[in-house]
Amino acid sequence: SQQGTKERVNALLRVAADDLEMIDKVEAGDIAVVVGLKNTKTGDTIALDRDTDPLDGLTIPKPVFTGAIEIESAADEEAFQEALEILTRDDPSLTVTPDDETGQLVLGGMGELHLEIAIDRLRSEFNLSCELGRVRVAYREAVLNSLTFSDTFERVVGAATYEGTISLSIKPSVNGLNAPLEVVCNSASAIKKNKKGSGEAKQSNRLVLGSGDATVQLTKDQEYALLEGVRVGASRGPKLGYPLQGVIVEINSEKTVISKDMPATVLQGVAAMVASRLNVQKGIESVVLEPLALLRVVVPEQYVGPVISDLTSTQKRGEIHDVSTDLTSKDKSIILAKVPLNSLVGYSSYLRSISRGEGTFSIDVNDYGVVNEENMS
Repeated sequence: SQQGTKERVNALLRVAADDLEMIDKVEAGDIAVVVGLKNTKTGDTIALDRDTDPLDGLTIPKPVFTGAIEIESAADEEAFQEALEILTRDDPSLTVTPDDETGQLVLGGMGELHLEIAIDRLRSEFNLSCELGRVRVAYREAVLNSLTFSDTFERVVGAATYEGTISLSIKPSVNGLNAPLEVVCNSASAIKKNKKGSGEAKQSNRLVLGSGDATVQLTKDQEYALLEGVRVGASRGPKLGYPLQGVIVEINSEKTVISKDMPATVLQGVAAMVASRLNVQKGIESVVLEPLALLRVVVPEQYVGPVISDLTSTQKRGEIHDVSTDLTSKDKSIILAKVPLNSLVGYSSYLRSISRGEGTFSIDVNDYGVVNEENMS
């Protein structure tokens, strides 16, 4: 499989509703069930040999709706964890992450219905009594200006004392607000002298910190620790602590000084500490970002007016992009709008009510926008 492991196929089945038919082979264009796979996940390619190029697989979107999920009985905890592992393996767009502040598990998905179906599966397929908390939207933060910050540190580990300075800069990404958080280092690669004395030199890919004679070439573990520590420390925004995106955090290599023998674990800890202080410095300008949904609503023509009025209200804050006739059903219209995702929490119930059960909608989230101060509450 694409996971690099061998799989044993116990049976091939063709499925037609509730009927299962044993088959000997699967050809191009066939859809079948493979029984016995242990390590293969959704989107993987299965081949007869390792030399086969895998297919591109799936582009898994990040979750935009989240809700705390709780099990009613502590005795079902082990079965609960196993069931969640099965759900997320089957559906990679479904995520389960622990909330360090509340101790709860947070279920993430692409919509309210997505989360509700996952809860229903836990109840019906796994016989687990669980509840989903209030659905929340995945907000983000971004920094609008550039700022540089340096901090010194001293760490005592056993009999050893490690001192140094870490200098960081933060600035908006040239790729816009939707770009992921990026951590870079402006260090040039080190030049290694040839030990044989031939006069030739080799270029090393390892980062170099310091300047002049006081330079330190990082080991592979130290380099990972520095970059990962900065990434973790700078991952939260300064305003409300939401995940940071649309920014670049740069390690100023010439002004960053550490001991050559500093353990990677110590380096990662101090890097995270300094990076966490970067985002709260005086003078930093930040904004809260909210996910924007491209909403497609299909309703009978007599309901177009009320739907548009609702979407463009001060509560929904939507922008209508297009209204057209549904070619598959002449008496219905298609409304395309861009709407803040938070405004669409509970929209399925509202649309069902206003259209007497005849309206449908779908959302596609691939953009973030700045939340105005009056809408922060």
